[in-house]
Amino acid sequence: VRNIATDAKIEIIRVLNDASAGDVVTLTSALESIQNRLRHGTVQPPVVINLSLVATPPDEILEQQYGQTPDRIIHLRDGLRTPIESLANNFGVVFVASAGNDSDPRDVGMATGMSMTGMRMQARYPAYFAYDNPSGSGIPQVIPVGAVRGDESPASYSNYPGPVGIATYGGEVPTPLPAKPDPQVETTIDPNVPIDMLRGVYSSQLYPELSKDDKQHTPPPPPDLPQEPLPPPYPEELAPDKHAWAYWAGTSFASPIISAVAVLFLEGQQPQAIDVRQQILNAAVQQTTWDRLEPNNGTANGPLIMAVQCQPELP
Repeated sequence: VRNIATDAKIEIIRVLNDASAGDVVTLTSALESIQNRLRHGTVQPPVVINLSLVATPPDEILEQQYGQTPDRIIHLRDGLRTPIESLANNFGVVFVASAGNDSDPRDVGMATGMSMTGMRMQARYPAYFAYDNPSGSGIPQVIPVGAVRGDESPASYSNYPGPVGIATYGGEVPTPLPAKPDPQVETTIDPNVPIDMLRGVYSSQLYPELSKDDKQHTPPPPPDLPQEPLPPPYPEELAPDKHAWAYWAGTSFASPIISAVAVLFLEGQQPQAIDVRQQILNAAVQQTTWDRLEPNNGTANGPLIMAVQCQPELP
């Protein structure tokens, strides 16, 4: 965000734990807190809220695996929709939300809420609040974001952000070595395949192994770290450097790029007086072609704003 919107005031509000898991109650509480601050003037508009997360499984998963009725699903969604809609309508807050990473074809057959057909899923909530859905009409201030590779083609894992969504660079999953997980061999990245991922400074004391099947061969986390349960347990290493670079891929890393673009469009503007989503779509002169779309394995062209990350300076 800082690289693109150099004058933006950035505030990080934590709603997920170390395993990137959370709950809707925590998320809605954070949104309600922002609304209270806007109402009392301790935060001034315009405001862009980046949501690098997805919340609640798709409707079909809630029905088929959790036995929820359509009416009950609408009730569940309203708890998240209400603060988003209120912030958008009352204060012109713009929400930039990741479409989700559930479309990796390697996940076919997994009963986890991810794609079980090999096709590319539509955007997950809260990004899907941009569209008409059982809980209400689409919210114009919500911008779904999908991820593309460095060659501008859709990333294998990225959900389809839809016709009012936008794509930008999110990178591609690395090529593992060995190709199939082996508990006796630590998974590494194949050095013969170029890495197509974003980079950022990694500041945690622990970092995850590349494969959940890798053998855990480090001591338990230091006692000063929060002892949060990992759902499910995931092998980790002690980070060798507190200021190391790390590679990441995902729609969660594409979303902040578009959040920064939204900030640029809002500079000097009254938030209710500008359709930021439409301005961003109008500015997207590039296109990418989304493939294997639900429900019939179709294709669709979608707008793209490409980002290029500079190389870090090496000593």
